[in-house]
Amino acid sequence: MLYFSEHGYDIYLFEGPGQGGVLREQGKKFTYKWEKPVCSVLDYFNLEDVILIGVSLGGMLAPRVAAFEKRISHVVAWSIFPNFLEVSLYDLPKSVQSIFQMLDVADQITQDVLILHGKNDHFIDWRLYKEEVDSLKNAKSITLRLFTEKESASNHCQCGNTKLVLDTIMNWLKTV
Repeated sequence: MLYFSEHGYDIYLFEGPGQGGVLREQGKKFTYKWEKPVCSVLDYFNLEDVILIGVSLGGMLAPRVAAFEKRISHVVAWSIFPNFLEVSLYDLPKSVQSIFQMLDVADQITQDVLILHGKNDHFIDWRLYKEEVDSLKNAKSITLRLFTEKESASNHCQCGNTKLVLDTIMNWLKTV
């Protein structure tokens, strides 16, 4: 986040339910409804025209927030993550997957969306990008950047070449 701060952005970095001190000190358990803590932060600091970046599981949570919160103008999903259940079930046969009903709010996302992912991510199969992109029917714009081994950025959250992904985000923000 220092990188963005050094480039003129005001940064609001916080832990939410199920993370770090919020879990240990306040006992707040994880919730997928991240629109609630994010809205509280936006309200408290009276923020508008916000760029929201979600990393790893945040790659699902940040777009979800954008579906409910229009003060978010741009959202970065720093991981392909259509939804938690879909990622968990991806390798199972389609007949087994169809048993589960999935929560879908992607059609409510109207902001500019940047999706970042590594081709060799060991947690999340990169081929889920199609389902995620296809579900964003009403997004203002969608940009997908798939990082490769040649770039030393093909692993989860581009471990190995963080500067490349940060520059990618900065360049995207200049174009939208």
